[in-house]
Amino acid sequence: MKIFRARQDRRLKKLRREGQVLEVAIVGAGMNGLAAAMALRFAGISACLLDKASRGSEGPWLTTARMEFLRSPKQVSGLAMDLPALTFRAWSEAQHGTPAWETLDKISRLDWAAYVDWYGRVLKLDIRSEHAVKQIDLSSNNVVELLVEHRGQSQKVLARRVIFALGLAAFGEPAIPDFISGFPRALKTEDTVQGRWSHSSDPVDCSLLRGRTIVVVGASASAMDCAATALESGAERVDILVRRHDFPRINYAKGAGQPGFEHGYASMPDEWKLGLLQHFSQVGFPPPRNSVLRVSRYPRSACADFSVAVFL
Repeated sequence: MKIFRARQDRRLKKLRREGQVLEVAIVGAGMNGLAAAMALRFAGISACLLDKASRGSEGPWLTTARMEFLRSPKQVSGLAMDLPALTFRAWSEAQHGTPAWETLDKISRLDWAAYVDWYGRVLKLDIRSEHAVKQIDLSSNNVVELLVEHRGQSQKVLARRVIFALGLAAFGEPAIPDFISGFPRALKTEDTVQGRWSHSSDPVDCSLLRGRTIVVVGASASAMDCAATALESGAERVDILVRRHDFPRINYAKGAGQPGFEHGYASMPDEWKLGLLQHFSQVGFPPPRNSVLRVSRYPRSACADFSVAVFL
């Protein structure tokens, strides 16, 4: 066994010298993945980002995110790593000018998507698009083996360390009630059967919503954005079902977008962190004002108190 391990160590050292073993593989090239790669670069460590999406479509911004504007303040530090030239403000002023920044209220989702894409390109981060990680082998003590699929071809990638930057997907699958899971999930042009559905985290061809009656279960941020998207896509009617008898009025978690919270949160005791999350969950989150105003532009929307509705 010792002889085998010694041979394996020599082989890995040779592969590292030849550049065939990555220092760090980051699964996911969205915001968190990019930030992790940049932080590692500051430490003198090279990283490769593997993402199943096509270049420029990483993260939710051009697929499942449906808000008009981000909910964070425009001064959000984001990916800048304390470098002024990498802030969203620097990018925005270069694109639209300083006067436009001064009058800006909230960051456009599409502008944020363009900024994140620019960030990865200008820093020349090693982003490998359309690389889906299918399997990870942790059996070796010295290297991690990843099975990666790229355009129908499978290949093995070796790395000393792996970072998962999977976004919301890391928190598990959406909770789908049994009574609805038996229906076909995706809308299709030729569908004639009633009851087609999708989750707010699913990409949807919005052109298929035209002329339909849409029911949105829930009334928080994603629900309002889905309702507005359906109305803007020409839906005949949109009903919003609300379990609560009234909306929360205050977003108690709003402070999480401030730099002070970002710096202090990591040092808080675990029981404080858990207590905060439980409190936020109990008091609930109001739908963003911009999202509510977006829905209220259309007379074809209706909001109903439906106390037994199931949130998806």
